[in-house]
Amino acid sequence: MRGLLSPILLDVRRRILLIASVGAVVALVVVGLVWQVRPSDRRPSGPPRTKTYSSLQTVHQAIGGKLIIRDPTSSPRPSPTESPLQPLQASDNTLIAWAALIAAIGSVLTALLAAIALIAEGRRDRLSIGISNLWKLVEGWDSPEMRLRRALLAKRLRNNVAPRETSDDAIDVLNTFELLAYLVRSETLSLEGAWINFSTWAVSYWYIYETAIKHLQEQDSTLFEDYGTLIRQFIDYEARRRNLEPAAVVPDADALREFLRAEEALLLRISPPQAAREPTESFGGRVVSWLRSWFSEARAQPTPSDAEGEDSGGSDDPS
Repeated sequence: MRGLLSPILLDVRRRILLIASVGAVVALVVVGLVWQVRPSDRRPSGPPRTKTYSSLQTVHQAIGGKLIIRDPTSSPRPSPTESPLQPLQASDNTLIAWAALIAAIGSVLTALLAAIALIAEGRRDRLSIGISNLWKLVEGWDSPEMRLRRALLAKRLRNNVAPRETSDDAIDVLNTFELLAYLVRSETLSLEGAWINFSTWAVSYWYIYETAIKHLQEQDSTLFEDYGTLIRQFIDYEARRRNLEPAAVVPDADALREFLRAEEALLLRISPPQAAREPTESFGGRVVSWLRSWFSEARAQPTPSDAEGEDSGGSDDPS
């Protein structure tokens, strides 16, 4: 039962993919923040630096009545039209833009691949669990004990007239289909797989005990709730597969009687219990038995003196 109702948990690989996708999203956010702060927008902190000139570091030149003060150690001042920093700054911005774009695309692709891997892994796990659950249900339904219970139940149902009440064996049978319906509703088991393997028994037992089930649901509406939903799904699915109306696939009274006859025939197909085997004798017991048989045979054999006495005493010679 634990195998049938075990939840679908994330394994180590799925957790690693989930962490990778979260890391990709975080990296995308960090790249976006870095892109907002460009090197061209950064300004040096602190007070502006000033250049002082001493009398020894200055040269006075009078050109055209104007006095020009120039630092001999400084290079000539470039004109505004030929600034050497502009090409380098544009190149840096272009590289940063391309790096941010590539990082953003990589982060998005990583997140998409992680999501696809999680979905594929979840579907594969769900399919594996569904097949395992279906196999366990089929194995339990076809077990000798369950076949005997179904056969005896069908025999009692054929002898009883409607309305039929739910016995303990009937509740066990109906609970099997309630569990099947729960697995289908939780998407652990596919509707097609359940229909292929259990539709005949599930639909027939539902309509056999329909009156009794509705009487139980009047007291508790949650009883066999999933089972009823599954029957409606089975009817609709079979009608679509056979291109018929839903009412045409509902079994009638004759079909239910034939179904009970087939269930009762399971008694003939159940193998009789194996005869109890005699306990195997141990090696020491076999040795003791062999010695006892040997001594008994040795005592039963006549000695030579006894044989001669028998010959002399038993002579009928008249001389």
